[in-house]
Amino acid sequence: MEFFSWIFSIFSPELSPISCRDAHLVLVLDLLDTEQHGPLTAKAVEQNGHIDVLINNAGSSQRAVVLDTDLKVDRAVLELNTIGTVSLTKCVLPHMVERGQGSIVVISSVAGVIGSPGSASYSMSKHALHGFFNTLRMEVAENGVTVHMVCPGPVDTPYFKRQFGPVLGKGPEVIRDPGKKDRTRVTAERCAQLTVVALANRLDEVWISKNPILFFTYMFHYCPLLANWLGKRIGGNRAKAIKAGEKVIDDSFFSSMKKTE
Repeated sequence: MEFFSWIFSIFSPELSPISCRDAHLVLVLDLLDTEQHGPLTAKAVEQNGHIDVLINNAGSSQRAVVLDTDLKVDRAVLELNTIGTVSLTKCVLPHMVERGQGSIVVISSVAGVIGSPGSASYSMSKHALHGFFNTLRMEVAENGVTVHMVCPGPVDTPYFKRQFGPVLGKGPEVIRDPGKKDRTRVTAERCAQLTVVALANRLDEVWISKNPILFFTYMFHYCPLLANWLGKRIGGNRAKAIKAGEKVIDDSFFSSMKKTE
């Protein structure tokens, strides 16, 4: 599988929307090939003079219960979702610090804030991002660099077609229920819009989701004892469904999924 990230460098706020299309340098890179990150960052700085915003928005999900997941999958998810993101950030960060300004946006997940049954490797990689970038925020605040954690819940994209399974090289077979409207998934456009709003308002962390995911995220933060009690009782439904080989994505992490033949 190939995974990519992008560096965008903005020239001037006076540019028109049409001219901006030609004024941006887009560098495509493999997030797993960390040897590319330094040279491509240098190329972006050389071409544009500086990098205003780095948006870390590359990665993949994972679907399998812990007991069935090979350790190689855990390592691969960490390398992609966490180490690749950290590597690219470390290449861009010195230029922002030297300039005294810049913004780093990390597209994490609500799975980086609370656990996600059936996606432990993915949740681990996202929790690791929070530990690293929350620390980085404190370290570089005096240098004029801001760090923003964006935590979407389910987003309506085809991500499930290219996610990790219990073993490397074989993703889980997952389908959407054609007869059921997925009411809990935010559109990609809405998620992008709210990400820009968070950046413009310099918000350290935002959760972008619909209920019941958003409700549970708040509950785990403000009523952790109750949330953990409920999680142990109803959160296991998703893991049981995945363990049983059920393929249909339901519109809730906390309800069982229909079985397909």
